[in-house]
Amino acid sequence: MGESMYMTEGGNNQKKGFFVSKTSAIVFGLVIVAILVAEGLLIGLVGRPTCDKVAAPDTTTMAPTKPVTTTTIMPGSTTTSPGEETTTLTTTAGNTGPPTLWDNERLPPDLIPIHYTVKLRAVFDEEIRPNINIFYGSSSVTYNCVNPTDYLLLHSVQINYTASFTIVDDATSNSISIIDWFLYLPNQYLVIQTGAPCEAGKTYTFSAPEYNAPLGNDLTGFYRSTYVNENGDLRIIAVSQMETTGARHSFPSFDEPGLKATFDTTLYNRVDDGYIAISNMPVKQYIPEEYKGQSWNATVFETTDIMPTYLLAFVVADYTYEETFTQNKKQTRIYSRKEAIDNGEGVYASIITPQMLDNLGAYYNISYEWPKSDQLSAPDFGAGAMENWGLVLYRESLLLYEENVTTVRSKYSVTSVIGHELAHQVTFDV
Repeated sequence: MGESMYMTEGGNNQKKGFFVSKTSAIVFGLVIVAILVAEGLLIGLVGRPTCDKVAAPDTTTMAPTKPVTTTTIMPGSTTTSPGEETTTLTTTAGNTGPPTLWDNERLPPDLIPIHYTVKLRAVFDEEIRPNINIFYGSSSVTYNCVNPTDYLLLHSVQINYTASFTIVDDATSNSISIIDWFLYLPNQYLVIQTGAPCEAGKTYTFSAPEYNAPLGNDLTGFYRSTYVNENGDLRIIAVSQMETTGARHSFPSFDEPGLKATFDTTLYNRVDDGYIAISNMPVKQYIPEEYKGQSWNATVFETTDIMPTYLLAFVVADYTYEETFTQNKKQTRIYSRKEAIDNGEGVYASIITPQMLDNLGAYYNISYEWPKSDQLSAPDFGAGAMENWGLVLYRESLLLYEENVTTVRSKYSVTSVIGHELAHQVTFDV
């Protein structure tokens, strides 16, 4: 998704002895517009992370046509290092299931998500491997049964589940038995077999109450980014990039664009080291807690509108911001490193953002519906920018501008990219 903004300047400027026909001027103008559009697209697309399919596991244990390989994990135990897909395995004889279910790269149409609850805790002082930290999570998803099926398929990759799953019939609060589950790596599925098919028209809630995953530097899902502050200290932050398939790295989900739902998000952040948590929606409440002798907040966010998983945004960082407001009093903030904000590098973006939202809303006759408009620069970001609703993420060079230092060309790019990403917000373009 490219980053571009279309700006024209006009005027009549006739010089003696020089004439340009109307047709030539129109052609020339169209060429210029085409160049600007192409440039905006390239800015956004260059560096977008690609999704390499996970290598297929040993077919002697995982092929769908043979007895299903399952993973036995008792509540509270850890059988793998976060991100590793090999565990203590057992084989359930005779349980092959319909092979086309998890062979298909697209989820079956039997179940439709309605609402997710996601809680994530990034821990920066636990390094599980060099330059890789860890995050802990819990999540649930309420879904509607469209067609009776005794299989629940969710996307999941590099997540280590350390407690038993549950499925509840929402109408009766009765538990649904789970007789088997396994990870099918080629299509990044968590496959769960229930004791009986779901009933069409009823809703159920699946919960993964405890898991962990690597907070790595692959720029995908919920990942680790770093910078060195003015004191020379290495600072670690956690940033997300869910497009194209990053959500499944963060929580088990129906991770396809057409399967939209609402989201309740809680991010845990240390408060004694200057960290804050930011997501798509405004903060609903802070719940103080102590975690391993440190002061933390459970930062609870308001419920989102219906949206796809790829537009989710999670950030835990020691950041500050510039704040401005639109004409109808919608909050806009530019988040970045304290040194950058103190240096005035967020001022330009904070000035043009409310102006753009107002002008785009007037042009499309669609007002900006989200309760806030946050934009944040990440030290490491694979895409040029990402149009997450309510919290747009950027490379630093495409959001920050320093007067008398940044080039005019870069100022144009910042303007172009911000305009493009905010157009996504106003038009609800997915």
